[in-house]
Amino acid sequence: MWYAACTVEKKPLTFSEKILLARNRLKEGQKAFGERFGVSRFAVKDWEKGKEPSIDHRTKLLPLISQMLGEEGGDVFEKVAYQLVLPFNEPVQVEFRILPKSETSVGFAIEAKKRAV
Repeated sequence: MWYAACTVEKKPLTFSEKILLARNRLKEGQKAFGERFGVSRFAVKDWEKGKEPSIDHRTKLLPLISQMLGEEGGDVFEKVAYQLVLPFNEPVQVEFRILPKSETSVGFAIEAKKRAV
């Protein structure tokens, strides 16, 4: 049996994370997204890696981010980053549990069991 747990807390999204999230929700590649703003895919890649867009581009990005992310485009978003690596390639049964930790955070547990083949 394999077991893992981690905690999720509310943290502010960076502007670069908001750009990446909006682009992914549009299901656009960096080239197509860049064409919306008259920039190359390399500029979009830089923005997503943390380079600040110009004031002009930022002004054009803000309405799209608000439209695509809604409330999430605000100051706080539940930021979740995790990687689940299972030590086998066989079919598994996975159980996922969410547990309250405090008023502003939750914990979750994942349990994976090998299935009989």
